[in-house]
Amino acid sequence: MKRALVAATVSALVGGLAIAAQQPAHAAPPTPQALAVSAAQALVANRPAALHASADDQFVQHATLTGPGGLQYVPYDRTYKGLPVYGGDFVVMTNSAGAVQTLSVQQSSTINVSTTAKVTASQAATVARSQAGSNTVDSVSAAKQTVLAVGSPRLAWEVVVTSHHGVEPSIKHVFVDANTGAVAYSYDKVADGNGTAAINGPNPVHLDTSLSGSTYSMKDPNHPSLVCQ
Repeated sequence: MKRALVAATVSALVGGLAIAAQQPAHAAPPTPQALAVSAAQALVANRPAALHASADDQFVQHATLTGPGGLQYVPYDRTYKGLPVYGGDFVVMTNSAGAVQTLSVQQSSTINVSTTAKVTASQAATVARSQAGSNTVDSVSAAKQTVLAVGSPRLAWEVVVTSHHGVEPSIKHVFVDANTGAVAYSYDKVADGNGTAAINGPNPVHLDTSLSGSTYSMKDPNHPSLVCQ
């Protein structure tokens, strides 16, 4: 009889341990970043009018950025029928609790364009090359078909023209209308200019540099995300 009681007690203990093991542990509360992603995905899935989304638009989410006061920024790129859309990107901003605060969208109208180009890639590259002007052209990238959503959406070829004038470099992105062959939009990744600034100290300002081989860069090793170039 005692053996039966002991066996029953052991069985009960083992059963109790098994039940306890099946109980889920208390999950950590979701982070502000996780809340932001969830809220952004729900918003985008509903395709609000502010997105100017067509049935052929797809959205690519990128890593969440954290700002002051716990604000979260979830950036997205857009594609149209598989083509990248320049000017179609947008950002969903939430607070630390995951409530959407704003939806920042550059695109101002819905895309509805044919993806069949009348202008060839080589013709677009020739047009883009001419935008270097009197600069010495170093390279002209292959033309990439894209949808330009700056202003009225249109099919375009994007060509990167790298050139220089003396010691001044230029990396110019040229968007050539794929139907007319005209330059629809362009921007240069290199800009020059003069300005004034103020500083409270220290004076003079100390700038750390880094050496890689024989090349120096203005990158503070203590703050590697801040780079002067």
